[in-house]
Amino acid sequence: MLVSFKRRGNATHIQSLRRAADVESMVSALPDVARIIDLVRERNDTIRQSSNSPAFLFVYESLSRKNAGKMGRLAQHTLTRGIKAFLDRHQITDADGKPLRLNVMRLRKTFENHLFTLSGQDPFLTARLGGHTPKVSDNHYLEAPERAEQDWRLMGEVRTEELLNHGKVAPLPTQNTPIAHCRDTLNGERAPKNGEHCQKFLACFRCRSFVVTSDDLHRVFSLYWALVRMRQKMGASAWKRVYGHIIRIIDQEIAPQFDGELVSIQRQRAEVDPHPFWRDPERLEDIA
Repeated sequence: MLVSFKRRGNATHIQSLRRAADVESMVSALPDVARIIDLVRERNDTIRQSSNSPAFLFVYESLSRKNAGKMGRLAQHTLTRGIKAFLDRHQITDADGKPLRLNVMRLRKTFENHLFTLSGQDPFLTARLGGHTPKVSDNHYLEAPERAEQDWRLMGEVRTEELLNHGKVAPLPTQNTPIAHCRDTLNGERAPKNGEHCQKFLACFRCRSFVVTSDDLHRVFSLYWALVRMRQKMGASAWKRVYGHIIRIIDQEIAPQFDGELVSIQRQRAEVDPHPFWRDPERLEDIA
């Protein structure tokens, strides 16, 4: 059990870390808090027990000339001095080349953004692991990475011109998906390649195996409107970060490849009569 006190909120939080399945699923990529605490306890156990503050975790033996050999525990001013000395010693700068400003709050924001990435960009799971609501997480912690726009650009191969080029090119062998078509759901770029079909439907838009034909437009726009309806539930900022790229890809990359009248008809049809797979709004939360 981890017991912590949040001064700003004037509240004590008790959290089970050993049995936190959500955290344990990420251990291979990011050590959880429990492992970090155990590591510190093991390394300074002798020092803590011989000090006047055995109940505190961050107890250390001073190496400074003035207080060499004395036992002390980490305090805000000690941490501030240590951070400054570390940044100066290694000449660490930010993206603009200026000295990096580092404090506990910025470390917490970095940690939460790591959780956002490791959770598959799930704002609800990230907020739960961070110990606050999705609104607080979105407004005060989560930030779009520098390469977000580039990373979210369409990486799939939308082979509409070849398939619709008056029959001059033979259609590619494909398989149906809830969104459109896939060249190989078993061994495609993002398939698990373990004998099971790929279920990462929202990742289709950044997959090289993704294929869209005119027959797929009803399904594509059914997903489109399902995402639009999620915006009010999630909040504009979180929605833009998680799903906004899909809307842009459909509007700017896929729709222009087809006849404008056909696109308009299928867009309107999908809004009033969506494909069965995308009628239930909870479906998005299940596969996100």
